Amino acid sequence: MAKRGGDFLGTILRAGMRGLDNVREVVVEAGKQGKIQLDLTLLRRRRREILVELGAATARLAEAGRLDEETFPELGAALSRLEAVDEEIATAEHRARRDGATGPAADRDEDDDEEYDR
Repeated sequence: MAKRGGDFLGTILRAGMRGLDNVREVVVEAGKQGKIQLDLTLLRRRRREILVELGAATARLAEAGRLDEETFPELGAALSRLEAVDEEIATAEHRARRDGATGPAADRDEDDDEEYDR
């Protein structure tokens, strides 16, 4: 009977080792999938950065008059939106300089009043 107990213990150990092998395979596969997802995320981030560079170069070319909406009509809407945002930034920077230099109680033009201030 002692032999039978040893066989039982050996069977349990072998089953446990097979189970650990299965767990190891799952962990390795999950690690591979995680690396693939990380690589994809990094590649997508790098692509977005390149698109930002490309967009900035396109904006500079348009500003210099080397690209126009007539030649590249698909750029027209984006360039118009960029111009509008640039104007808003310039206005906000002007307002910040004015208010920062003279304080918030400075004389204000009526045009500077927000709709809710009227």
